[in-house]
Amino acid sequence: MPTGTMFMHQTLGSLFINGDDGKYYQARPPVLLGPGLRVTFDVLNLTDAPPGFYFAGNVQPAPDPTPSTETTPQSGPKLLGPWGKPLPSSITTVSNNNNASSSPVLSSPKVTVPPSLPAPSYTPRVLTNKQTREDFEAIVRRVEEMDWGRQEGYGPSLQVTTKLKWEGEGRELYLRVLEEYQDRRIPGQNLFYYVGTIDVNWGKGGFRISAHTKPKADIAKSKTFSVLHIEN
Repeated sequence: MPTGTMFMHQTLGSLFINGDDGKYYQARPPVLLGPGLRVTFDVLNLTDAPPGFYFAGNVQPAPDPTPSTETTPQSGPKLLGPWGKPLPSSITTVSNNNNASSSPVLSSPKVTVPPSLPAPSYTPRVLTNKQTREDFEAIVRRVEEMDWGRQEGYGPSLQVTTKLKWEGEGRELYLRVLEEYQDRRIPGQNLFYYVGTIDVNWGKGGFRISAHTKPKADIAKSKTFSVLHIEN
């Protein structure tokens, strides 16, 4: 079973798995495991995964390594001085430079440091298509206009319609919006952006940007506020 280490993505603000195979994975469904924790998982071979993304299922904390069975060596016989009397402890005890008795040094378990490089596709993609770029700019303007914390429960909502089809530039538009907003804190609000697809066929009916009280890693426990629908 593959293994890896949980880490917090420095750019997206989401939890990922740094796999021992050199790939970064995102848990499906999200898990509440802290950064630095060793985990085991199953690789999910999803045909609809965005380019450069890998997903993991059945994410579980890795079992602790087998404790060492080494035994502590017994101390040798006591050294005796004249007339068979034990020597003073000041002579038999090895001292360090600070004249303090040395004691065994307990090494703490090695903690894996999260990688400094973020997950694949971390740099904002460049939109070369004119229509895609204009639609993205229109979405950004709508996001800035919305009062995201005005009402709880999926409203009020606004809508942006794009002519771009999903199998083509529509997918590029979605991925660029995902890079821009996913898990970012909404300015002036104690809320977080969440970007999700609308249709069960992963975006063929459009996608949405919504406001939540918790980031994606804890989305099941969050409350939803305003929603911006992007339809194609």
